[in-house]
Amino acid sequence: VEAEGPIELDRLVRVVAAGFGLHRVVAARHAAILAQLPVGLIADRSAPDFAWPASLDPLTWQGFRRTPGGAERPLEQISPREIGNAMVALCGAAAGMTTDQLWAGTLEVFGFTRRSAAQLVRLEAALDLVLDSGRLSRRSDGVLIP
Repeated sequence: VEAEGPIELDRLVRVVAAGFGLHRVVAARHAAILAQLPVGLIADRSAPDFAWPASLDPLTWQGFRRTPGGAERPLEQISPREIGNAMVALCGAAAGMTTDQLWAGTLEVFGFTRRSAAQLVRLEAALDLVLDSGRLSRRSDGVLIP
């Protein structure tokens, strides 16, 4: 969790299991591994399927990690907070973006060149988080600004 957090719980379970030479994780083993996770590491009520390092507060953390070329990091394994943080940074750097520009830019940050319906759902959820928190706002012309 300290090395990769925020980390999606299913990925965390697979990484831990692989560390013990287990490449197939049945439901009972999955639950047993998660039972060892300290409760305080599930720190974001808006995304309870992610574990956070104790040193990071999801409500104040503003970081995000670009996905390097050649690496595969499914969007569903990236915290909505991290996606939202990238959106805020992109809108700030561009002095505002349309939603379409924001989708393209955000997907590019995380290593995607094409947009899928599942990704749009994820992007919209992250955008809702940053709009609700006031970190982004939408002007009357639809442009998103920090």
